Amino acid sequence: MSQFPFSMNFVLYDLCHPAFEKGRDKPNGKGEVLVKCPHTGKEFEVNLNKETWNCFRECACCPAKGMSAEKNGGILGLYKVFFGSMSNSDAYRCIMDAMQGNPGLAKMRMDTKPKPKETVPRLPDEELDKTYRAFLNNLTLSKEHRADLLARGFDDKDIKKMGFRSLPQSGLNVIGQSLQAQGCKIEGVPGFYTRYGKPEINCAGSGYFIPYRNETGLIVGLQVRYDVKITPEMDEDEVKQAKMSRYRWFSSSSKTHGAAAKNVPFYGVPGMERKDAVYVTEGGLKAAAASVLSDGWFIAIPGVLCYDSWRELLEFLKTQNIKHLIDAFDSDRETNPQVARAISKLHAIARSYGFEMVHWDWGTEQKGVDDYLLALKKKRAEQENIPLPPIPKK
Repeated sequence: MSQFPFSMNFVLYDLCHPAFEKGRDKPNGKGEVLVKCPHTGKEFEVNLNKETWNCFRECACCPAKGMSAEKNGGILGLYKVFFGSMSNSDAYRCIMDAMQGNPGLAKMRMDTKPKPKETVPRLPDEELDKTYRAFLNNLTLSKEHRADLLARGFDDKDIKKMGFRSLPQSGLNVIGQSLQAQGCKIEGVPGFYTRYGKPEINCAGSGYFIPYRNETGLIVGLQVRYDVKITPEMDEDEVKQAKMSRYRWFSSSSKTHGAAAKNVPFYGVPGMERKDAVYVTEGGLKAAAASVLSDGWFIAIPGVLCYDSWRELLEFLKTQNIKHLIDAFDSDRETNPQVARAISKLHAIARSYGFEMVHWDWGTEQKGVDDYLLALKKKRAEQENIPLPPIPKK
């Protein structure tokens, strides 16, 4: 229930009157709807269930100054996006005045607010690992996905070590029943839920799983790389949107008796020797590819805005004999000020833990460190191993 006598539904649809892309004016199973910004025309997400909204652009023209991942904008902030800069109390009074003018509609919007699904808490790491390992053992890796991984620099041994598997295209009920018969828990494992007492798996589409392990090697999360196609006919915004939808956590937060995934960090390729230098980047697949291409220790956070995951990694690194912490985040920081600001904040957080992170600058011809190392390997194909470059200097 809203903390206000009005709902996000009422403010969004009846006061803000936002523009939508075709087919995006209705909330999905999680209560999320994509709204066009009145200032830039770019889309941002509003969650009608949680009564929050997120926009990571932080544009100077935004009356609410944008909202980062740690600042979920509520109803009043959303109102200010559309009606200009004002205090929260002024925004509240304006909404109340509008509600008084149409109390019946405001009450209807409150009464018809989508109810959030009844989810269950995420299980401990040991239980997650047991279910995820059994689940992956029931799956295979398609020829197309194996070819994709080989093209990234992995070999068959690396693929087996990481445990990549393709999303199943059939037999989900059989797999769920098999897991239950093996004593694996279903409720409380993101991606799984029960319906009428039977195990269900929230799995659709084509892609492959990227296992994320904790510092002890337990699989605590599965990220999906979906087979999103980008065509020459797409404009810049369509390409960006497609790329943003490529990676998603395996989750069942939209299902009753499901569990929400967590932004867990990637601690490196299993069996990777701990070294006094560690490289950090964005995304487990990128970190794993960079590791096998260089024999370096690469760790990752799911995204540059995942500050809690970064703090979790730093807590772990404090227990290791780390002498050099190298920033190997993407080179698009040079052209994307939002990315640059996020990476600057990651540096600041690292300093608060006693680490002075240094930037590895490989230029801008390749966006990711995995792309750079793969290009380097192709140029020096006669060598079996590509040594990491010297530790970058400040």
